[in-house]
Amino acid sequence: MSGFFFRIAATVTAMAWALGAVAAPQEGPDAPSMAATEMLPQVEQIMHPQRPQRDFLLQDVYVGLFALDVPADMDYMAIGADVMLNNYDYLEQALAAGGGPTRDQYDVPENHYQDGEPLKLNIQVDGKDFVFACRWLDVDDCVAQTLARKGDVAALIERNKALLQRYVAIQRLPNYGGYFYRVIDRLPSYHYALRLSELRLAQALVALDAGDADTAFALLQAEADFARRMLVQEKTLIGKMVAINEVYTVYHTLSVLLDSPQMRPYLHDERLQVLIAPLSVDEQKAMVEGFAGERNFMMYTLWLYNVGVEEELAQGPQGVVNWLVVQASYDPEASENLIFLTMQPMLDRAALDMDEVADLYARDELLTPGQARRAVFDAQMALQNERRQNGELVPSNWLVEQGIGDTLDTFDVYLNRFYDVHSYLMLVHTKYQLVSAGVPAAQADAFMHDTALRAYHPITREPFVWDAQAQTLSTAWIAQQLPTGARGSNQNPEPMPRNAVHLRLADR
Repeated sequence: MSGFFFRIAATVTAMAWALGAVAAPQEGPDAPSMAATEMLPQVEQIMHPQRPQRDFLLQDVYVGLFALDVPADMDYMAIGADVMLNNYDYLEQALAAGGGPTRDQYDVPENHYQDGEPLKLNIQVDGKDFVFACRWLDVDDCVAQTLARKGDVAALIERNKALLQRYVAIQRLPNYGGYFYRVIDRLPSYHYALRLSELRLAQALVALDAGDADTAFALLQAEADFARRMLVQEKTLIGKMVAINEVYTVYHTLSVLLDSPQMRPYLHDERLQVLIAPLSVDEQKAMVEGFAGERNFMMYTLWLYNVGVEEELAQGPQGVVNWLVVQASYDPEASENLIFLTMQPMLDRAALDMDEVADLYARDELLTPGQARRAVFDAQMALQNERRQNGELVPSNWLVEQGIGDTLDTFDVYLNRFYDVHSYLMLVHTKYQLVSAGVPAAQADAFMHDTALRAYHPITREPFVWDAQAQTLSTAWIAQQLPTGARGSNQNPEPMPRNAVHLRLADR
């Protein structure tokens, strides 16, 4: 969620005081009036979302994750669907009313538990949470660390059997995304999903070590498929970042497995080749849904905020406000249009595949999404100023305008993190090609120069760097910071100098 709504809230009182010093409120038939700005057709459509069908929600992944911890003896999908429908009704009522009491109404699964106890994830071993070592990108012996704790893995899988069964069932649901998200709605149990996925990855490593390749590959493929599906179909930005976290974990696990004796007999197995595939062209456009969902979320949130802002502005200090100034300074419809227009460059960029982005970069025509958004924002502000100079009384919302203007670069980091995960999958794919072909260290660079291998940075197209001394294959980070989840969500690690995978090649 972006931060400009909180900037607006902090500024409302200051604005009321400033306006309160202008004049007393005008009343009666002589009070000036101004027609509200018309919403763009696309904005009107967004502001009137269709009610989801219950049958669709009963087969929806997001609903399942949302209700993952419902008590064991209850229908978790039915409860999740009912909560989603209730929250849609609250959203619809609030949008129709422009806010009001329904703005803060929401439902949660706990309201339907009937004193039942929710399922709880328990991954503690000897009083400490079990940590799947492949969660961290710079742990190159994570497979060995996991295999050293086979007994713990087996015990945790048995202890969390009910949650794991639900998680696997949710992975197989056909639908994903029949919901509408508001700031007050509870998010799904993403942390449960991450930890359950890690248990299944650990189970896969144990199975492969025991010689049960069929079980191992089935588990690895299921987790890779679900992580990539989540990456593409999630409609919330936080869900996209969770998916990126999960993709890193799955593919770091696979990368380390490529160095292991357990995987050596299967280097040419078709199942491994399928697993190692980089993102497809369609998957490279995965962030479009996330940015569209965030745009809609911002628009809903602002609209539900309107009534409270207008009431506070109208009251002002001791009720002294010039309503004409308030009306001229606060136009919700114009604000909704502005959010839509300034978010469109994010969707346009996210809709490009990596070759299209690289071509723009090569022609020196690649603007950051923030730069493209600022161009739209500046054009809208210039249009308003031109109309005012021509004598028109143009309504606006300088609170939202200031908030948007201050946060135009906010979403760049999310797209960059996505680009970085694509780079990481390309690194793992290149590593697989080198390892499976038995390429000696001295020939690694020549092997990677084969253009069909695409062993280069996806935007700058600078070749991947093989460092024989450090035993790494690397490229530059696209993002300016370490991608989410590389070392765990509760730590602030030092930035890694390169986006890299460990790669040990024989001398000959």
